[in-house]
Amino acid sequence: VNKGTTEGLFSTHCTQEELTELLAHLRLPQPAELPASRSPAAPAARVVIVPGNGGGSVWDANWYGWLALQLRDRGVTVGLKDMPDPVYAREKKWLPFIIESLAGGEEELKNTIVVGHSSGAAAAMRLSEQHRLRGVVLVAAYTSDLGDATERKSGYFARPWEWARQRANA
Repeated sequence: VNKGTTEGLFSTHCTQEELTELLAHLRLPQPAELPASRSPAAPAARVVIVPGNGGGSVWDANWYGWLALQLRDRGVTVGLKDMPDPVYAREKKWLPFIIESLAGGEEELKNTIVVGHSSGAAAAMRLSEQHRLRGVVLVAAYTSDLGDATERKSGYFARPWEWARQRANA
């Protein structure tokens, strides 16, 4: 779903039609559909879903489990697990967990699309400053701690954002 931006999709709400379009865009091409310039042996994308903070089962919270099942039904490998430190969403705990437990290791990041919601969006942005990713989808992203002590503890907002690195890596 590209609404004419060159930087990507930024939305807090989308219609069923827009979601269907996004899911179709994420669908991996079958070998017969691959352009001549792309090898059929090219690695498939993995989508990891990084929730907002708050705790509880991510499979039952918001739209995370629903999206994971929609993507799996379309043959996409999905990483979605309950996060460590779910209330504070500390960067020092979440980024290693995203890399190792959701993406399958640092080498897999280049084939990983990170869908981050709220605190998960902040984590996705910081991850893309440090690592090359196949893509990033941000849902309800924000760039400050909003004056909230819990958000401040996460560590994401203690330094300037590196927008150029994010853009280059995702």
